[in-house]
Amino acid sequence: MKISLINNLYKPYTRGGAGRAVEHKAEKLKEQGHDVVVISWKPWSGFRSWQPEVSIEDGIKVYRFWAPNIFSYKNLADHNIILRSLWNIFDIFNIFSAKIIENILKQENPDLVNTHNIKGMGFLLPKVIDGMDIKHTHTLHDVQLVEPSGRLPWNHTKDSLFQRIYSFITKKLFGSPDKIISPSYYLKDFYQERGFFSESDWEVEKFQLKQKTNKTKELKNPTKFIFVGNLEEYKGVDKLMQAWEKVSNKDKELHIVGSGSYEPKLKRWSDQSNNVKVYGRLKKEEVAEKYKECDVLIFPSICIENSPNVIKEALEYNLKVLAAETGGVVEFSNYNVEFFEPGSVEEMIKKIETVV
Repeated sequence: MKISLINNLYKPYTRGGAGRAVEHKAEKLKEQGHDVVVISWKPWSGFRSWQPEVSIEDGIKVYRFWAPNIFSYKNLADHNIILRSLWNIFDIFNIFSAKIIENILKQENPDLVNTHNIKGMGFLLPKVIDGMDIKHTHTLHDVQLVEPSGRLPWNHTKDSLFQRIYSFITKKLFGSPDKIISPSYYLKDFYQERGFFSESDWEVEKFQLKQKTNKTKELKNPTKFIFVGNLEEYKGVDKLMQAWEKVSNKDKELHIVGSGSYEPKLKRWSDQSNNVKVYGRLKKEEVAEKYKECDVLIFPSICIENSPNVIKEALEYNLKVLAAETGGVVEFSNYNVEFFEPGSVEEMIKKIETVV
């Protein structure tokens, strides 16, 4: 079967769990004998950047193009609210991007299209796929169809007027693909409560633990903690810094992997701390080595989460996990995971100090 995966970011431009999930899915489908075609974004590289570049990478055919807009998706956070609003309006009705993807799909003629995060690729895409009579599944990764940033506070209960209007538009444009795949029951309920995908079949794609090593990991002395993710406030890095400063046992080590606006601050902090190391963004193989070196993953997010890829990775490497109880994270309760209230520095300190 020929299967097309569409996501706004794909290696080497991956940023966050959704991109890594798509990479894993492409590799798995290829191993199962499917013909895999990935359609994704590329940076602006001059005139005619919207023309797709095609490459074969590890047996997977990859199309990349720059989706026409006033600036690139990856630079969205660098602009003020007015420019971001204009960008989002153009993105919702980006007929140019929709036409580019339509031409690729006509050329490839896949049996199935599996869309993921399409922000930056244009929200007209589901209509294009529906009009081509291709089987369409959509995989949910976050709350991006309700909140353009994809980030809502962990205790969010009531949508704002803007979010309700935005949801109305995205709901109409997405319609009801043949199947909706959600890695968590939480996100399934989140969208169903708002009337999304009313005629679609649903599948909750639960995590199946496949350990990378059969060796049981025992906590070392000093115990090594690791944070992996975007170095942003919504991921709780500021709360993590506050908690770590107050941990009484200074023999513990904290290893931080990732990039983002907090990276310079974290590096300055690590320069003054004997037990904190900041590595910046690392390659997949390098992150795997850090998992092997460390004992405990700490996940202090203060936003709604789906089914974080970083928790799955840590469990596969036999790490213990200390996680903020937000969104679908609680669905890891059957594994070696302990929870604390999101944003609570005191609870985080207690978990760090009593980890066994």
